[in-house]
Amino acid sequence: FVCLFIDTYNTNLREIKDPIRSVIQTANERFRPILLTTITTIMGLIPMATQVTFDFIGRDVLVGGITSSWWVQMSTAIIFGLSFSTILTLLLLPTMLVMPYVVRNRKLLKVKNPEPLKPAQEI
Repeated sequence: FVCLFIDTYNTNLREIKDPIRSVIQTANERFRPILLTTITTIMGLIPMATQVTFDFIGRDVLVGGITSSWWVQMSTAIIFGLSFSTILTLLLLPTMLVMPYVVRNRKLLKVKNPEPLKPAQEI
């Protein structure tokens, strides 16, 4: 996820030239594919994490089989790790990509208001 996000960001940065607009465009383009990939992988691992086995040939659904208990810890770790990495990719990565630009140009980004605000008048 991260490699595709950064590659798309670099491509957009070459075209747009503004890091903030580029990261917004990248997030807009990559949000759905990242979320769909994560959701389908998690949904595919839920039967393994809940120890449910589907036998399509015999048309049976078994719960708590002997070998299914071996895969519970691995599937649970993959589910939570993938969920956490998706959150980091969609929230923290865009912030970290824009951070050097914002820190470098913070003087230009400040709103300058030479006059102090006046209190509201009573009616």
